[in-house]
Amino acid sequence: MLSPMGIGVLYGKYDILDAMPPFLMGGDMIEYVQEQDTTFAELPAKFEAGTQNVGGAAGLQAAIEYLGKIGFDRIEAIEKALVDYALPQLRELPYIELYGCDSTRDNKTGIIAFNVKDVHPHDVATILDSTGVAVRAGHHCAQPLHRYLGLELPRELLPLQHEGRC
Repeated sequence: MLSPMGIGVLYGKYDILDAMPPFLMGGDMIEYVQEQDTTFAELPAKFEAGTQNVGGAAGLQAAIEYLGKIGFDRIEAIEKALVDYALPQLRELPYIELYGCDSTRDNKTGIIAFNVKDVHPHDVATILDSTGVAVRAGHHCAQPLHRYLGLELPRELLPLQHEGRC
């Protein structure tokens, strides 16, 4: 949502969240600690372990307000126009492999997953960036999907910071 890294939102039904145990401990998420027992703070503090990311929260609030001013209907219309423009052109290029683009137009979101045959994704991203087109390149924490689709790069082409990691 255009906010700083390291911030997120846990959204859920109150009864379910209240019944869940916290998955991180520390900070203000504790109500009382005894030698053999601990009680947790009321929601939402129960899931707020450790020092809060105040800068991230302020950035997230600003991002929400910014997107709200633009309007989600307008954002959706812009995404639709971009996909309607880009997808037919990408389909015409023989060196482009598209993934998940066979769905009907009404169900297509603003994401186009593609690969340029025989070119490292980071090279593609750098070239596109130099022309003002921003893309996200890499494994996207989905290496099993990449293997399933046959998209694994030979080990010698993998950047060191990505070997065996997401």
